[in-house]
Amino acid sequence: MSRQGELLHELVQSMNGAEKRHFMTFVQAKNVTEADNRYVVLFKELGAMRVFDEKKLNDKLHKLGFPSQIHRIQNYLYNLILRYLDHVDQGSGFHEVLRLYQYALLLLERGLTDQAEKICKRATQLCRQRSMHGLEFELLLLQRRIKNERFDFGKTMSIIDELQESVGQMQLTTRYQRCDWQIFEL
Repeated sequence: MSRQGELLHELVQSMNGAEKRHFMTFVQAKNVTEADNRYVVLFKELGAMRVFDEKKLNDKLHKLGFPSQIHRIQNYLYNLILRYLDHVDQGSGFHEVLRLYQYALLLLERGLTDQAEKICKRATQLCRQRSMHGLEFELLLLQRRIKNERFDFGKTMSIIDELQESVGQMQLTTRYQRCDWQIFEL
């Protein structure tokens, strides 16, 4: 039994109805050749299956003219779905913070330290609101780098204080997680 087929089936089944509809338009907008429509057919077939049956799926796909190496199409479709889900998830806090981090780096590389600092601070605030302590720590390091570009000793010291506070928060979070695991193991 193909593990790739099972994994793909699980991924397709994990999508809700709206995600499936949007995925179909996403794929059809990107693909124009008839060969690319195989992904749509495979996606629909897997979506219709409640329980994965590889033999039944292969028989149906062969009748529809699929090549014998279906695993390649399955692998491509699996990655295509992941790209789609990543595309849809771009508005989440995590992606937003990463995007702001990249923007700050780009601006810093161009010598636009004031703009980089402003974006970096906005991303840091988002991290604090969403308890993303690891990303917050990275952003604070970037702010320190920005400050070093301009070297403002007073502001640099305040960033160092914030870094120490962030490290403390990460240590506290780690302690809570250890306690959770110890309780879970009991």
